[in-house]
Amino acid sequence: MDRTQLIDELQRTVGSDNIVDNPDDLLQYGADWTTVVPMPPTVAVLARTSEQVESALKLAAHYGLPVVVRGAGTGLAGGARPHQDGGMVIATSHMTDIYDIDLPNRQALVQTGLINYDLSQRLAPDGYFYAPDPASWQMCTIGGNIANNSGGPRCLKYGVTSNHILAIELVLHDGRTIWTSDGLQDAAGYDLTGIVVGSEGTFGVATRALVRITRLPEDKRVVLALFPTMVQASETVSAVIAAGYLPTALEVMDRTTIQAVNITHGFDLPDTADAALIIEVDGVVEALDGLLDAIVVICHTHGAIQVQPARTPEEQERVWAARKSAFTAFGCFAPAYYLVDTAVPRTRLPYMMEQVERMSKQYDMPIANVFHAGDGNLHPLVLYDPHNADQVERAHAISAEVLRLSIEQGGAVTGEHGVGAEKANFLAQMFNEDELQAMAALYAVFNPEDRLNPGKIFPDNILPLERAAQRHKRIASSYGINGLRNLAEALVAAVGRDHLLCDEATTPYVIHGHTPRLVVFPGDEAQVAAVMRACHHAGAVVVLWGGGTQQSSGTLNAAPDVVIVLRRLSGIQHYDPDDLVIRVGAGTTLDELQRIVAEHGQMFPLEVASPEQATIGGLVATAAEGPRRLRYGTLRDLMVGLTVIEVDGTRIRCGGQVVKNVSGYDMVKLFHGSHGTLGIITSVTVRTLPQPPLTTTILATFASREQALAMARDLAATQLTPTAIEYLDQGALRALGQDDAHGLAMRVEDVAAACTRHVHDIRALAVQHHTISIHNLTGDSAFWQQLAQLAATHDLSEDEMVLRLVVNPTDLNEALEHLTTQAREHGTVAAINARTQIGIVYARLRIRAEALNTLQHTLTQRWGHSHILACGLPYKAGIAVWGKPPISVDLMQAIKQQFDPAHTLNPGRLPV
Repeated sequence: MDRTQLIDELQRTVGSDNIVDNPDDLLQYGADWTTVVPMPPTVAVLARTSEQVESALKLAAHYGLPVVVRGAGTGLAGGARPHQDGGMVIATSHMTDIYDIDLPNRQALVQTGLINYDLSQRLAPDGYFYAPDPASWQMCTIGGNIANNSGGPRCLKYGVTSNHILAIELVLHDGRTIWTSDGLQDAAGYDLTGIVVGSEGTFGVATRALVRITRLPEDKRVVLALFPTMVQASETVSAVIAAGYLPTALEVMDRTTIQAVNITHGFDLPDTADAALIIEVDGVVEALDGLLDAIVVICHTHGAIQVQPARTPEEQERVWAARKSAFTAFGCFAPAYYLVDTAVPRTRLPYMMEQVERMSKQYDMPIANVFHAGDGNLHPLVLYDPHNADQVERAHAISAEVLRLSIEQGGAVTGEHGVGAEKANFLAQMFNEDELQAMAALYAVFNPEDRLNPGKIFPDNILPLERAAQRHKRIASSYGINGLRNLAEALVAAVGRDHLLCDEATTPYVIHGHTPRLVVFPGDEAQVAAVMRACHHAGAVVVLWGGGTQQSSGTLNAAPDVVIVLRRLSGIQHYDPDDLVIRVGAGTTLDELQRIVAEHGQMFPLEVASPEQATIGGLVATAAEGPRRLRYGTLRDLMVGLTVIEVDGTRIRCGGQVVKNVSGYDMVKLFHGSHGTLGIITSVTVRTLPQPPLTTTILATFASREQALAMARDLAATQLTPTAIEYLDQGALRALGQDDAHGLAMRVEDVAAACTRHVHDIRALAVQHHTISIHNLTGDSAFWQQLAQLAATHDLSEDEMVLRLVVNPTDLNEALEHLTTQAREHGTVAAINARTQIGIVYARLRIRAEALNTLQHTLTQRWGHSHILACGLPYKAGIAVWGKPPISVDLMQAIKQQFDPAHTLNPGRLPV
């Protein structure tokens, strides 16, 4: 490479002021927060615009240079530094523009070099904030958070970075720029945003992001509880969760950490105990004191020797400042620290604390502990001298043992800091060869020349492009080798003759007018793998079937040879209620899951049509959602792990069984909403939540849609926290037993004092908007289930259809007017309901076949995301049932090619 020529070309394209090429100045770009020996690049580009990043990546591609993207350099796993000397670093810390803040739609468009704290400060005067809050939130960038899927103390309530990123502008390896999404939720296609978050710069350079912003809570309470031991503090965390409380944050600091922040930063936290537990709750003010009092009782019951409330905002900020400054405080005790970031099931925290104490004594090394106890995210910090070879060796030995124990306990290699270079060699302890190959397949799509942040995530002895090629050969070489002639015999061998249907017996499983040749009912994962292997060897077209409630979606462009029914894969596979995580077979129905967790005072907050029939695997595959997503999120947010059988019968695990896990790529997001086109989901691990003490629903009715939606907008601008706000037209109200023109249903789930406050304020707001009537509904769970049934897609008459329209919330009134007007011109509107703060509309219509094409074309041209979820089969001919093609569909097609190269899995079901 001609270095001089490279620098000259960079100066011409991005400007000489944006280039660093002096060897001394380049040292800082060869290190992150914990690097001892930097590996400087050949050149650093201080990008300020997406166009400059494009130019830099095109030049890097021309010269064959590896590229590392760097934000603020606060990373703790070696992810944003060169793997070896040389190459190009693209620093995004000057990309700090805020292009747009859209409060009504709760989103902001920003450059990725923007610091988290700066965005929250900009939003604060309007009563909003950006929820992800790593300890380095005053320094770290949104782009760095995207790279690592960062968490933070308050993600216990508000979620990690992936829960707050709506779309990413990504510059690819060759300098081409794409968007992962248009930012609207529930679009058809694969979740590119979800898999890019946490990819650690190996998929491209994130230059802009559309982020979700969150309403600031009305008030909060903070308490500092002191315990004689770390084990007791950890046990208290599990007890608080088990009692049904889900605070905003549960953080633990040990005595060493408290002493360090007191000495280094001048805090005056009490250091008389071995452990301090920080507890924060937030919400409407009426709920907080009673909630905190109950938690304080739990603390005393589990041995707290002192409980100190932080009563004023200043006192609360001091406690949090001490916690967030911990990583910068240990210089008073040692020249450096080796931080181990891992996550375990919450109930294993006491055991892990015992083991960390044992290791400190065994290796004669001081270990400080400060961690996110609420979600089991541990951070042991080994205090050592990096220039003492013996101490370095012992520090690494402790790290290796902590990670080994964590994995043994069902934990993750890393909870929030990323794999980077530091933990790459541990990934093979958590994932097997087949699972790493599946990750490598994604790597090959985005990083085909192995130049984007090479040497990260994958173990040193695994070359991802080589593994991706091996996987492709494995799948391709076995496809169709046996033909279809002996397929029935192979399936009998896999599941037994009693679990195979053929000839006329397959008629109940007709799909889109196609009668399958064979229907097979595997009873466990091993049988699914054997069935899929036989189908792959036969070259058979396969359709997956859970409860049959979602089979109307999309299209099917080839007649199925085999339908695989997964209903026998039901029941609990792992459940410790105190961890608030359950793994079930994919054939488990939603009703079964909800009954199981209800026995333990927990809930799974999802309402869909026919829960007694709809299976968890099918709901995940079709990205089902419900009204309570407003507070609890969708399945995408509640899933933590999957097991998948690939097209050739290979079994892989995705994610795990802990709620914080950034170990490798987020393959869980890939399969969510994939409609069975990438693999067969055989088990699902999800978060559960404590059942709220009280739930109530208020139904307000209005003379006009405008009045109802105006109230919804004003309610969204308050600091109230309903779990659902749903608009209902006259048809929907009648179907629910109400005789009014327009309605707004609002669900509240909280402690009694909070529910009382919500009911009072919602009623007052409804009166201001000239409500006709206000009802407090009894048996409101039945009401919401009946509402979900309106969108059922499996029991339609020939002339019925179910349509979903996705828009921004501010466009909802116009979209409803457009939909209603168009539908009345072409048919009859039966019922419409809409998630007012999400922008999702469901319409059940009766329509003539010749009019459906015109209606869908009109809606798609105006709104883009108009999805015909179900209609009579003759109506679908020639219609784009998913609306406009997805953004970046070429990348989706490349992913499909990696996972199903012969297109035998649910072919044509998605527009990919």
